[in-house]
Amino acid sequence: NVLAGQETGSSVAFPNAFRGNVAVVTSSQAWGGELNMVSNWSNDGCRRIDLILGGRYLELQETLYIHHDSTILEQGIAGFEGAVLLAPSRLGINDGFETQNRFYGGQIGAQAQFQRGMFTIDVAGKVAFGWSRQVISITGSTTLFEGPGPVAVANGGLLAVPTNIGRHEDDVFAIVPELNVSVSYPIRENITARLGYTFLYWSDVVRP
Repeated sequence: NVLAGQETGSSVAFPNAFRGNVAVVTSSQAWGGELNMVSNWSNDGCRRIDLILGGRYLELQETLYIHHDSTILEQGIAGFEGAVLLAPSRLGINDGFETQNRFYGGQIGAQAQFQRGMFTIDVAGKVAFGWSRQVISITGSTTLFEGPGPVAVANGGLLAVPTNIGRHEDDVFAIVPELNVSVSYPIRENITARLGYTFLYWSDVVRP
């Protein structure tokens, strides 16, 4: 508990005290695009090396939603905005965290292609420098139920409380290096098998 400076907890289910459940829903989506100019530096038939200069855009959106619902039983006790709650009151607590990162920057790099018999090896390395726009949205609420319908709603949940609820934005400098390695082999005249690996690093992002 950041207000009291002490550890605390929220009882969801416990024999003879609370009956309840917790649901956690999370999502993560990342995408981007790039526009490059490519200039050949060397080409001897078996080896080709190109230089890369361009721009890159990346976006990462993630969400984390936590809901727990708890009904007070005969030996349980809870609180709601300073009031003591006894059986059969029920509490629904919601916490929501949404983050968005957008990167805009220029990039430089190189790519090489090597021919080894029937195998073709492609290697590309790039690094982008630019700015990340970071947005954090935090919501939280606690609903008191007495019977079938809600009685009152309070601002703040368990992790999302009035001290951190809201929209927070920032702009930070970021670096995005990328490495691609792949090996291809022609199976037939119009069919090629390819196996590869891509490594992408984003130096500064916010996450839920």
